Amino acid sequence: MKIEIDLNNILGNEYGVETLEESVRRQVVDKLAHEIKSGIGKKIDSEISALIGSEIKVAIKDKMPGLVDYILTNPYSPIDAYGSRGKETTFRDQLIKSINENMVYKKERYGDGESVFTKAVDSVISEHVRLFEKNFKDLITKDVEKQTLDFALSKMKEKFKIEL
Repeated sequence: MKIEIDLNNILGNEYGVETLEESVRRQVVDKLAHEIKSGIGKKIDSEISALIGSEIKVAIKDKMPGLVDYILTNPYSPIDAYGSRGKETTFRDQLIKSINENMVYKKERYGDGESVFTKAVDSVISEHVRLFEKNFKDLITKDVEKQTLDFALSKMKEKFKIEL
């Protein structure tokens, strides 16, 4: 019985048979090439992202005023859920209509479903009432104290027959 082992099959790979020195050199070169490529890729990605970000800021600064004006004044026909076209309108008109519809003071019984406008009005009113109440109490307290002290002083003068 004869057993033959071909070390080329064991030690070889896709690069053929290589020595230990060649293998180390190849692996070091592959690793360095991979690191350089990934580093350059990251650098390119960051530079492109910065460039795109700055260009977008410039474009927004240049185009935004005209775009907002275009959006507000350009007529369109609203389409409902069933595909029917509505009367032609503009975003400005719809915005004004929505603001007018929502700026209605309507007090609900338990506060459910109150609009933001109603809540804001109630908040402002309650704050003013609270301030008025505080100022009124301060004023009354000072006035009552003064009248009470004046009355007590006059009664003491009367009782002890003191004249100042």
